[in-house]
Amino acid sequence: DLPEGVNPEQVVCSLSKDGHLHIQAPRLALPPAPETIIPISMEPTPRDAQEIPPDAQNSNAEKEQQMD
Repeated sequence: DLPEGVNPEQVVCSLSKDGHLHIQAPRLALPPAPETIIPISMEPTPRDAQEIPPDAQNSNAEKEQQMD
């Protein structure tokens, strides 16, 4: 009898010159693991709070254009 999980159609046997019998019995392919969806949430860090707000960036760009 073959062990469970072995594909009997792919069993290969060979006999070496010194009389040893070699048996290769590949296992059946495992079914693919189910996909796991992991939700990711972003929380502001202290560094993010120190960044310049977008409105302030726009007003700085306008001031630079007026200087030109």
